[in-house]
Amino acid sequence: QRLPVGLVIGAENTGSAVILEQLQIDPRFKVASDTHFFSDLKKYKRGSRFYRTLMPSACKLDITLDCTSSYLEDEEVISRVRQFNRSIRLLVVLRDPIDRALDDFKQIKGGGGAADFEKLVVGANGTINTALDFISRSSYEVALSLWLKAFPLSQWQFIDANAFMTDPVSELNAVASFFGLQ
Repeated sequence: QRLPVGLVIGAENTGSAVILEQLQIDPRFKVASDTHFFSDLKKYKRGSRFYRTLMPSACKLDITLDCTSSYLEDEEVISRVRQFNRSIRLLVVLRDPIDRALDDFKQIKGGGGAADFEKLVVGANGTINTALDFISRSSYEVALSLWLKAFPLSQWQFIDANAFMTDPVSELNAVASFFGLQ
């Protein structure tokens, strides 16, 4: 077991699970899902030796990733990740924010269509209710701006979930290249 060389920090309902499934077709990628190591203080305090136990078995040449969607929105995670590894690679899966929020809404409400979503989200004066969790989770710019202040752009790979659905091979090749694989 090896500590991760990268984190996948896309928000929930962006398609990161599908992308990771496809990525793991390449046996060089080893992914730990939802470890919550950096977002759960109890786990974090147990240290890197404990973190390593949360990782899948991997050899020296494998690319080990931690995919935990809650990392994106948690400000404390940023400083913990920096303390852990300032040069860690960051893979972010982004999706059209409205589509992501609508899917999140449907999941939370156990159904409900676009009309119900619009009634809840859009106020009488036409403003968006940003206090709703499924809306705030779609406001990528807030969370990403904090992460981008802490880690240089050279450590980032962005995946457009919609582009992935139309051309997965190109997106997967870009990720492999980002991690130095051919």
